Amino acid sequence: MKFLVLCLYPLTLISRLFKTQAVFTNSIEGRHRNPAFPEQGRFTNKDARTICKAAMRWSRQLRQTMPKQKTFGGQQMVRGAVGGVAIYRSLRDFGIEKTYAIELGGDIGYQFYKSNIDPFRRVARLFARTPSKQMDLMQRLIIKLVLQSPDYDIVVRNPPSGFEIDVLRCPMCDYFKTFGAEEMEYCQKTICTYDWPVAEYCVKGGSFKRTKTLSHGDEMCDQKWLAN
Repeated sequence: MKFLVLCLYPLTLISRLFKTQAVFTNSIEGRHRNPAFPEQGRFTNKDARTICKAAMRWSRQLRQTMPKQKTFGGQQMVRGAVGGVAIYRSLRDFGIEKTYAIELGGDIGYQFYKSNIDPFRRVARLFARTPSKQMDLMQRLIIKLVLQSPDYDIVVRNPPSGFEIDVLRCPMCDYFKTFGAEEMEYCQKTICTYDWPVAEYCVKGGSFKRTKTLSHGDEMCDQKWLAN
């Protein structure tokens, strides 16, 4: 199963390259440029393409100084963090105010985040029948392929209901800490909120719970993944 996920992952990345422009367009075209001032109009297709190109330039620039990770999972997750910073900065460069840039960037980034989950989701649905077993299998695969030591530091518990993972160190969070408060706020309000909708996307009846978050200064992210 691990091998199958690793085979699907590069295909997902290649497919995403061809869909990058469409993600930006579908996420922002037709929305207000500034909700507080509707007279400023709405984003056009040209606007979306301009922002997408700027994000790609930022991504190339940020990757030149991206910290190296020792594992496949750590490297991929930091690449995702680089993408998040690139999206946010491209929106800010376009003149979008901070709060709205975070909202738009979160919507764009979530589409890419879902695509990262797709290989695990497909394999889980292939080898497990019920939602609870699919969720359990997905989390086991993610632990083996993504949440790898030493880039991640985790504690795993598998109680009778749900799958619990305490994340004590996260390279994505560490990467955002290298920037200012504005980028960290973006991380807190976008990337750190994706797991709730992703749980629903992964399996029927999927849900996610967390009371602590590293990006908010807590000692861990106490994750609990469930399937009703």
